[in-house]
Amino acid sequence: MPKDPFGYDPSQPLFVQVAATAAHGPDEVMSLTYASADGARVPALFAVPKQTEVGCLMYQPGLVPKEAAAPIWPVAARLGLAVFTIDPRDTGARANGLRPLRNAFSSPEGLVSFLRSDVIDLRRGLDYLERQVACHHNVGYMGIRQGSNFGVLLAGADSRIRATILLSAGATWRATLFYAPAARRAVAQDPGAAAAAAAALAPLDPERWVRRIAPRPVMIVDGLADPLVPPVSALDLAAAAREPKVLVFYAGGEAPFAGSSDQRVVADVVAFLKRYLGQRPNGQ
Repeated sequence: MPKDPFGYDPSQPLFVQVAATAAHGPDEVMSLTYASADGARVPALFAVPKQTEVGCLMYQPGLVPKEAAAPIWPVAARLGLAVFTIDPRDTGARANGLRPLRNAFSSPEGLVSFLRSDVIDLRRGLDYLERQVACHHNVGYMGIRQGSNFGVLLAGADSRIRATILLSAGATWRATLFYAPAARRAVAQDPGAAAAAAAALAPLDPERWVRRIAPRPVMIVDGLADPLVPPVSALDLAAAAREPKVLVFYAGGEAPFAGSSDQRVVADVVAFLKRYLGQRPNGQ
């Protein structure tokens, strides 16, 4: 593992191309692409409030197409936050069936490469946001599941992320390999390979990177009935984080914004965003 696994050349041009702009409720939504560090194109959506904006929120709702971010656009707009979401590799507009993604998860080296590439793609997206008037150099991050795994690595590696929200995030990849159904089947079939995968991924364990986020704030949210991230794993992640930090448990399962607990989770997330991203930095 390189000393800086998410290093890249920030002087490389982004070659941003805006494909379309359309109104969506309180936002103007841009569909764009930019150049990744390895020459691929990264598709993204950038939803900017039509009225006052105070900052930007990078939001990755998991290994799903970027359009899945749309439900949070109006909530973020009320806070004055623009929302930026990319298609992770082999997802959405970058999908080539599921074969490449399955291949990535079939070996430790493939998964490490997958994580590193997506985090660098997000850092390149952050380069773009730092140049946008709407962001005011006031950029936060929120992710769910795999989006949280990306986020803890991104925020740990890049101090330009001013506040981080991790929903349904565990402390280690070993725990992920144990609790994810597909991973459990792989463990049962080849325990030795699973142990090798956990060892290869250990340098990218969230608990190693979450401590690097301080003194910037981090919020960790998990469901008490989450089948993939048991509460003890979220507790371990929170224990590894440094202040300022917030830990929230809700009664539901793996979908933090669904079910009877959704209003409480939304209220807690909104309060965190208001506190840490709700106003422009001094001088902006």
